[in-house]
Amino acid sequence: MQYDQVWQYGRVKRCHAMAIIGEQTVADHSWGVAVTVYKIAEECLTLDLVAKALLHDVAEGILGDVPAPAKWRWKDLNNLLEKLEAVVEDELEISGIPLSKKDKEILKWADGFELYRFCLYQRDLGNQHLRHMCGVLYHALSTKAPTASAVKLLREVSNGSE
Repeated sequence: MQYDQVWQYGRVKRCHAMAIIGEQTVADHSWGVAVTVYKIAEECLTLDLVAKALLHDVAEGILGDVPAPAKWRWKDLNNLLEKLEAVVEDELEISGIPLSKKDKEILKWADGFELYRFCLYQRDLGNQHLRHMCGVLYHALSTKAPTASAVKLLREVSNGSE
């Protein structure tokens, strides 16, 4: 792993296309994803899954943080970004972390959940610009929860607010 470069890429600012209070970096987000994985993975928690949670957005140091709504809207863009992310991960020597299908489901859900949690946090700070995003994310997360612990965490954090 190219440690210094990977560490620096954690400083990339996220959510630049949304009106937010303060900022969130890739490092902040990745920590939140790792904590979520730890909470919801149940019996399949592995070091590889936690490592991937911590490193899953490192390629944004080269590619930037492309807004989620753009990736949702244009699947071809999302597919291209996934290919480019794999190239960057190879160059940084962080590719090849083995994940099962279940691990990938957990990581994907945790990634979306961390964005949802960030949107709730912003809303609690008084930012009303993310209300719609909170609803969209809640719906997606509630229909794709990979474990019983994920369902419980979503209920606990949303507290009936969606």
